Amino acid sequence: MIDIETLSTQKNAVILTIGIAEFTLDDPEIEVANKKHFVINPSTAQRAGLHLDAATIVWWMGQSDTARASLSSKSSISLTNALHQLSEYIQAVRARNNKNRLNVWGNDPDFDMVILGEAYAAIGEQQPWQFWETRSCRTMKELGDRILGFNEKIDLPRVGTHHAADDDAVHQALVVKAIYEKLANNVKA
Repeated sequence: MIDIETLSTQKNAVILTIGIAEFTLDDPEIEVANKKHFVINPSTAQRAGLHLDAATIVWWMGQSDTARASLSSKSSISLTNALHQLSEYIQAVRARNNKNRLNVWGNDPDFDMVILGEAYAAIGEQQPWQFWETRSCRTMKELGDRILGFNEKIDLPRVGTHHAADDDAVHQALVVKAIYEKLANNVKA
């Protein structure tokens, strides 16, 4: 599961943070492994030609202190460095999986994955996944709601900070796992 926080809603948005949480649908014993959080120096993303939006900055000003604190770090890294580390992470996950199978999940792949793809293009590199490997957490939530009556707020209360990319990635992975397990149990029944 990948989650990003940005300074725009455009497809070429400046990325502030990338959160990653590895999970396996088929193993109920392992919830989430190998959580990562990259804080990006926004000036490096802006220099790469990515978009900055005043309305999004104003929106961030209205978020919690904890969420805003997750966006900055004395150890922030360049956009290029963050994307290289993301690529290495994904290559390692792919290598561990059967037949190099990879599913790259985002709450909304039309946001997170598209923006990441644009960021890779901005630094002159290819994203480390193919378009057919992306999956949607929102679609799973919709299936969970319509088929199972799964209510995320009741059935899986939130832990962590909203809009902290690593916490969002972990929560979204747990939501997908919970819905998948319920769907799988319904099929077996």
